[in-house]
Amino acid sequence: MEKGSAQMKQRFHQFEWMLLTLVCALMIQGCTVASTGPDAPLVAALQDRGPLALSSTNPYLAANQFVMLQASLYPVIHGFLENRGIPEAIDVKKPVFGNELVRYYYPEQREFFLFEKTGTTWTINGPLGIPGDTLATIFRSRGRNNPAPILDPVTMNQYGVTPAPLRVAGNAPAIQSPYEERQGS
Repeated sequence: MEKGSAQMKQRFHQFEWMLLTLVCALMIQGCTVASTGPDAPLVAALQDRGPLALSSTNPYLAANQFVMLQASLYPVIHGFLENRGIPEAIDVKKPVFGNELVRYYYPEQREFFLFEKTGTTWTINGPLGIPGDTLATIFRSRGRNNPAPILDPVTMNQYGVTPAPLRVAGNAPAIQSPYEERQGS
């Protein structure tokens, strides 16, 4: 009888571990927060892909659209871009537990700014130095001495966002919004 009792206890403990593993897996899945809102598809497309160069010829690429959409949605990012200029590359991270992180890279100055999103609030830190391997990756993907990246706010209409007028300081091109064109007419 003792042998049968020991086997039963062993099976019960196996069942407990399987149940505990299942419960933990469900809890982790339930805690995974998916990005929501107009920027969710772009966050999903860009996250964890490393530094991605913005295009100087095609404003319809995901990285270019992401920067324009962020500027349209968040006044702090809009103001930052007005003062600092359009980044040449970005890096989007969205950990399972934690805040969304975006790096705006300015390789000619060898610096980046770290944007951290908590709820709907962005905190900007920097400038920080770009590590050498990251700098090399950006130059490989973008090339050296390319024209400044371009943004097209008209593409943001697909997300239901009316872009705010944005003029970028420095040598980066101005961003013309449809709103400004209508006002000038």
